[in-house]
Amino acid sequence: MSIGASNKLEDIMATAGFSIACSLYAYRYEINDVDELVKLSKISLPSHILMRAANPESLGCGNCGEQAALAFVHLFNVQKIKKLDLMHRNNADPHLW
Repeated sequence: MSIGASNKLEDIMATAGFSIACSLYAYRYEINDVDELVKLSKISLPSHILMRAANPESLGCGNCGEQAALAFVHLFNVQKIKKLDLMHRNNADPHLW
């Protein structure tokens, strides 16, 4: 990801704060055509993972959830690793890996 995350000081400093604005925009930015994303995927992945991965790939920014989804899609589609888990912690500090 060329811009980075909004919660990493090195990304914030390197982009003069733009990584914060970009990540906030990524949260609000919606992919309207989920069916098109599913067609573009080489395999059948859940649409919520494809949607979460589309933003950091096209915008170049995102935090843990977006980066985890992008890595998941890459490992599944490109590296052909078929046994993967996308984990979500929803107590205290929500986190995805």
